[in-house]
Amino acid sequence: MSDAEFFAKVTPKRLTSLAENFKRSREEFRKDGKDRELRRAGKAPVPEVTRERLPCEVIHKQDLNTLLRSGQVIPASELAKQNEDALRLAKDLEEAVRSEVSHRRTKIQAEPDKTLVYYIREPFEE
Repeated sequence: MSDAEFFAKVTPKRLTSLAENFKRSREEFRKDGKDRELRRAGKAPVPEVTRERLPCEVIHKQDLNTLLRSGQVIPASELAKQNEDALRLAKDLEEAVRSEVSHRRTKIQAEPDKTLVYYIREPFEE
């Protein structure tokens, strides 16, 4: 069997201490708690879409079709469709959470299984 060598582009990541990891996870936990409270109060933030304007020099240097193919520019109709999809997804997720919470609170009454035989211990008498 021959030796094989693999080469790949590696992006180095800075090592962090346990204290930094704990601090970061605690901040994420607090942020999630605040978001949860806002959702319960009905004040959930609407996801924002940022729009960037390309400088005129970039637009003049490249053809609009080239910019569209590269993905640097998207049509306004596509942006509106993405916004609608994001809002629909957020509403669906909220409805799923509401359904799951209500399902956990309800107790489903099941009828006893008549095929099972239950043995009962009778009191011993002399």
